[in-house]
Amino acid sequence: MASIGERLKEAREAQNKSLNEVSSETNISKKYLEALEENSFEIFPAEVYVRGFLKNYSNALGLEAQDILDEYSKLRKLNVAHEFEKRVEKHDAEDDIFQIENEIIGERRKSRKGLVIALLLIIVVIVAVLAYLYTQNMILSTKG
Repeated sequence: MASIGERLKEAREAQNKSLNEVSSETNISKKYLEALEENSFEIFPAEVYVRGFLKNYSNALGLEAQDILDEYSKLRKLNVAHEFEKRVEKHDAEDDIFQIENEIIGERRKSRKGLVIALLLIIVVIVAVLAYLYTQNMILSTKG
């Protein structure tokens, strides 16, 4: 069975579409389209990008997006299991398996932490701007 990337590339080429055309249609960067076709999912900043781009790219090519997403979920589970096995082999026999599992989960949470901080900063800036505009409006309305 063809990989996810191979299926996407074959469908695109069957429609005689270039990556630039698909990029324009989907608003997905050509770099990320190439990564999807090469099954290089690790370059994406977060899991949600991979899933969203796979869905949009599949739909743009007329493929069944849910099938692609299901296949990706299976692949992802296999990769996590493989990474878990590698870490178990790497650690000494006395290491706690739960510690290894927590390390894997912790790495995922760290990537989300930056996103949460950025969102909080954006909210603070918006509130500050709104407060400033409100006070300026109050000053102008008391002068008038």
